[in-house]
Amino acid sequence: MRARRQQVQQTLTQEKNRLGTARDREAREWIRRSIGFLKDQLQEIDGRLAELTREDPGFRRRRELLVTVPGVGATTAHGLIADLPELGRLNRGQAAKLVGLAPPIPRRMPQRRPWGWLKTRWRAQDNAASRKSNRPPGSGAAVAWAKSASEAPKFATHRS
Repeated sequence: MRARRQQVQQTLTQEKNRLGTARDREAREWIRRSIGFLKDQLQEIDGRLAELTREDPGFRRRRELLVTVPGVGATTAHGLIADLPELGRLNRGQAAKLVGLAPPIPRRMPQRRPWGWLKTRWRAQDNAASRKSNRPPGSGAAVAWAKSASEAPKFATHRS
């Protein structure tokens, strides 16, 4: 029922937009008839939704509670009840997750290894440096190179 209401509402909006662009008088008349029919059908669906929420005591209680919220009318209340039947049994965090407003928080953050790439690079440089200096691989040629590269360069200071 709720899905049909949305379809009728969308079609009604489309017809209203067509009415503004129609040039032919006869076409505008047909569009006006279509708009009238869709408005009648929308009222019937709203009446049926109201009737269904009045029949069920649980739905009636939820509807009365939702209508007390500022900005929530009967149509919005009917839509929330139809789309979220669990609404009265969830706390606000669970309801936000159900609707998709709260992103899930991972239980355990993935571990990062920020120095893994550096160790791999040092190993590759160590192998390359050992080939150039005729030192055995793993002797620390690249480590010595990295330490020397990380030292601050010495500049002559100018005194006046």
